[in-house]
Amino acid sequence: MEPGEALIDAVEREVLEETGLHVRVGEELWRLRIPARDGRVFDVHDFAATVIGGDLKFGDDANDARWVAATEFESLPLTTDLADYLGRAGIVLPDS
Repeated sequence: MEPGEALIDAVEREVLEETGLHVRVGEELWRLRIPARDGRVFDVHDFAATVIGGDLKFGDDANDARWVAATEFESLPLTTDLADYLGRAGIVLPDS
């Protein structure tokens, strides 16, 4: 987030910068606090969102951006527990 930036505005901006997609941000699905080795703590908020425009592309910190079926999740190098979080939020069903 930028100083003084509202959370929803930051989400919309970051999604556009990282994916090329314009989104309408919905409900917050979960919030995590992740400690870093250097003593900092990252406060992570994940939201549901609806794509309302743009063209999917990967940002400067990624090698790929694409839509995938839930059945492909097992073959992807996902962040630890991501499939479980998405399943609990009703977004994807792990093992489907």
